[in-house]
Amino acid sequence: MVKYHPVPIVLKLSSAGQSRARIEWLENIISTQLPHVDLTKGPQVDNEGPGSEGPKALSTADTQRAALDATMSSGIAGQKRAREIGSNDVPTESLNAEAQTVAMDLGMLTLGSDSREKHYMGSSSGLYFTHLLQSQSPPGESSSPRIAQTPRSGKRSTIKDYSFVYQKLSSTLPTRDDAIYLFDIYLRNLHADHPIVHPGSIFNALEGLYLSHEIGSGAMTGPSGWPLDTPAFAYNGELNGTNESPLIPISIDMAIFHVFMIFALASSSRLGAGQTDFAPTQFHRVAMSVSDEVLGESSIAGLQATYLLAMSSLMAPARLNLWILTHVCMAQSIDLGIHRQSKDSSTASTIRSLLFHSIYSLDRSVATIQGRPLGIRDETFDVQLPTMEELQTVQTSANLPTELQLVASDLLTYSFHRFRLDPIISEIKLLFYHLPLQSNAIIWSTDYDQQQQRIYTSLTEWAACIGGVCNQLPVADTEKRRWQLHLEANYHAAVVLLFQPSQTFRQPTGVQMELCFNAAADQLACYDSLYELEMLQLDWRTVRSIFACGATLIYAFWTSNSIQAPRISSRLPKSLKTCTTLLTVGGVFWPSVRRGKTSFERLVDLTLQKSRQTNVQIGRSSKRRLLESYNLSQNKIFEADFQPDLGGSSLQTDNRSEMPANLNFARLDQSNAFEIHEDESLNFNILPDDPFSDGPIAQGTHNLQMYDTLNMDGTPENTLDPEIEAFLSDYFVDDDGWNSANTGLPLEFRFGNL
Repeated sequence: MVKYHPVPIVLKLSSAGQSRARIEWLENIISTQLPHVDLTKGPQVDNEGPGSEGPKALSTADTQRAALDATMSSGIAGQKRAREIGSNDVPTESLNAEAQTVAMDLGMLTLGSDSREKHYMGSSSGLYFTHLLQSQSPPGESSSPRIAQTPRSGKRSTIKDYSFVYQKLSSTLPTRDDAIYLFDIYLRNLHADHPIVHPGSIFNALEGLYLSHEIGSGAMTGPSGWPLDTPAFAYNGELNGTNESPLIPISIDMAIFHVFMIFALASSSRLGAGQTDFAPTQFHRVAMSVSDEVLGESSIAGLQATYLLAMSSLMAPARLNLWILTHVCMAQSIDLGIHRQSKDSSTASTIRSLLFHSIYSLDRSVATIQGRPLGIRDETFDVQLPTMEELQTVQTSANLPTELQLVASDLLTYSFHRFRLDPIISEIKLLFYHLPLQSNAIIWSTDYDQQQQRIYTSLTEWAACIGGVCNQLPVADTEKRRWQLHLEANYHAAVVLLFQPSQTFRQPTGVQMELCFNAAADQLACYDSLYELEMLQLDWRTVRSIFACGATLIYAFWTSNSIQAPRISSRLPKSLKTCTTLLTVGGVFWPSVRRGKTSFERLVDLTLQKSRQTNVQIGRSSKRRLLESYNLSQNKIFEADFQPDLGGSSLQTDNRSEMPANLNFARLDQSNAFEIHEDESLNFNILPDDPFSDGPIAQGTHNLQMYDTLNMDGTPENTLDPEIEAFLSDYFVDDDGWNSANTGLPLEFRFGNL
C-alpha cells in the first residue's frame, strides 16, 4: 500500500517562521528595556532570501504565518506579541501581492494541510476570484532547466541515516556496462509504451550514484543524502537552489528508486522473452528498500516513482492493486496540475505532458480491461501532446551516450500514434458503458447507431495510418513489424470494445458480433506473430487481453447463428488453439493463469465440439436439401411430359421449411443463399455491405433458444451444456463490462488479480 508522508519542507518553513518571530520579539524587548544596547553589533541574521531586496522584503504572508506559528507555540501572550509585530513592522504591499497571499491561504484551507508545495486549484474552489484581483499576471516560467527556490530534501537528516543507502549501493550497483545495457533494454522494450521518464535525467542520476559510491559513505552529505562534492545536475528539466549555487533537485533515495526500478523492469522484460541475464528481484528489493522515503512525495519525481511501481505490477505478479495505483497516479497528476496546458515550452513542461498522457493511457486500458469507470473525463484536462520539434529538442539536449540518445528518440512517433487512440477508447466507454441515470444533468446521445458508426470510422482512419507510422521508425524491419503488430492489436481490441455487448447494445446484431469475432481472432493472430518473433511481452495487460479474446470468440460463437456457419467458424479452432497456447506460456510467469486455464480449456473443448457438430449437421442438411431439390425437379419434368394440365394447379414447395430453423432470413440473399464446396459445407452469403444496416435488438432477457443445437430435421434441440449456459447467461447480469467477473472462472481471472 502506498504510504503518504508529510513533505519535509513544511516543518522547516514552520520552524523558520517561529524563529524569525521569536527573534523580532526579543529585539523589541531589548530595544525597549535596554536602550543602551546596540543591536547593530554582533552576528547578524541573514533575512535575505533568493529574489528579495533585503531584510525589509518580508512579505505580509510570511509575517502573518510566522506570527501564527509563534502564537501556536507561545500561547495567549504570544498572540498579543504577534499582533503587535504584524501591525507595527510589516510594510504595506501591493494589491497584487495581497491577492497572491489570499490565493495561497485559500488553497491551504481547501487542501486541509499546511503544505507550502504548489497544488492545483480549480475555478470551483473560488481561487478564480483571487486571480481577478491581481493587477497583472505573475511572471512566466523560466527557460529550461528551471531553478527552484527551495531545495527538496530527503527524510533522513544525518550521515548515519544514509549509511544504509551507501551499503546497498556498494553491494548491488551493477557495473557501468551492465547498467547501460539494462537502460538500453528499458528504452527499447518499455519506454515507447510508457514514456514517463526523461532518459537524460535517469542517466544523470545513474552517474550521480556511481560518483557517490566512489566517494563513499564517510563523506559529508547534504540534506538530500548526496555527498557535498557531487556536482549538481538537472532532473526532469529542473534544478534546485539558485543560479549561483544550484542543488540536485531529487534526493539520493529518489534516484535509487528510479534507477533500480528501471533495472528491475528491464530484467523482467528480458525474462518474459526467455532471457535470464539478470534477476529482477534483486533490483526490485533495492528499490523497495527506499520506497518509504519517496512514494507519496508531492513532486514530478514522486509521481514517476508511483508510476514505475504500477509498471512493476504490470510486468510480474505483485501484491499491489493496479487499479488503485493507477488512480493514485491520476490524483497526483491533478494535484500537481500537469493536466492543464502550460504556457512555456521548456523541457520540464514536455516531460510533464508525456507523463500525464502516459497515466491517461494506462487509466483507459486498465479501466477497459477490468470493466470499471474511467479515472477522469476528457473535458477535465487540456494538456496537449508536445510537438515533435519539442521532443527532438528535449532528446538532443539530454546528456546521453549517442547510442542511448538514438534509442530514446526512435520510437516517439509510435508513442504519439498510440496516444491518439486513447480518446477514442474514452468515447466508447462513456457512450456505451454508462449506467442508466434518473438525473437529467448529463444529456446522452439518443442516436447510438450513428455514434457507433462515427466512432468506427475514426478507428478505421486511425488504423489506416499504422503502416505509414511504423515505416517512418528508424529501426530494423523486425522492430517495425513488432510495433506495427502492437498497434494493430490495439485497434482490434478497440473494435471488440465498440461492438461487444454493452449497457447500450445488450444484444448486438449478428453482423456486429461477426465484427467482434473477427477482431478478436485478428488480435490473437497479432499476439501469435509477436510470439513467433520472440517479441511478445506477457505482461498483465497482454495476458488479460489474450483471455478476453478467447472469451469473445466463445461468446460470439454461441450467441450468433451467422458465426456458426463454416464460412466464419472455420477460424475458431486455430484461434482458440492460439489462445490456449499463449495462456500456457503466460502461466509460466503468472501462477493464477495456470489455475484458471483448466476451466477455460473446458469451455474451449465444449465450443469446438459444438462447432464440429454444427458443421456435420449443416453438411447433412445441405445434402438432404439438394437431393430433395433434385427429386422435385425430376418429378416436375416427368409430370410435364406425361401428365395433363389439371387447371393450372402446380406444386408449391416452401424451401424455408427445409432450412435450419435458426437462420435469419431477413439477411439471406435468395439468389445464392448457399454454395456447395468440395468439403460439402455451406458458405452463407448473409453479410450486407453496410455493417450498420441493422440496429440493435431491443434490450431484454437474452433468449437462450438461439444457442440450441439442431436435430437431424433442422429443428432446435435444447441441449446446452450447463457450463456454457452459465458462461452465456452471466454476461447479461447488471454489468456487461466484460471484466470476466461473472464467467464462472476462478477468482484469479477476475478484476485483474493475476
